[in-house]
Amino acid sequence: AGVLYAGDDPLYVLALSPTGSQVAAAGVGGDVLLWPMDALHDAPARLAGHTDAVNTLAYSPDGRLLASGGDDATVRLWDSATGVQLAEQSDHSGFVNLVLFSPDGAWLASGGSNGQVRLWSVDDPAAGSTLLAGHELAVYALSFSADGRFLASADDAGTVRLWNVGQG
Repeated sequence: AGVLYAGDDPLYVLALSPTGSQVAAAGVGGDVLLWPMDALHDAPARLAGHTDAVNTLAYSPDGRLLASGGDDATVRLWDSATGVQLAEQSDHSGFVNLVLFSPDGAWLASGGSNGQVRLWSVDDPAAGSTLLAGHELAVYALSFSADGRFLASADDAGTVRLWNVGQG
């Protein structure tokens, strides 16, 4: 083991692709950094788009997509192979704390600092998101059931909510 990267900005989040072919990192600088696992000592690819710190990263189950969210209140969807930004959603009105793909990769959930939980169709991100209302404080935990039918969310007040994804 050795130092993979020594940058100037603190990094907040790491993600390893489910295929084991790539590692992603992000933080204060706003860029998402990507390394192929077979070239870890090369300079990372920089995915620019966020205008503030990136707090969260998640790969789709097949590793084809990478989602990011941050302090600029956006969720971005990237092609993990090319680094091209495929979509940007700005439906959150506060920091985006986390993003999570459903097990089948059809949905992307996001949780924010203002208590918002949002659900996006990965196939049609331009359609916007569905707001799953109910939290009053920052959401810091999301989990899909193994079959993808349910989404659980938890907030700073200790409240856990369960959503039927099919019903929103």
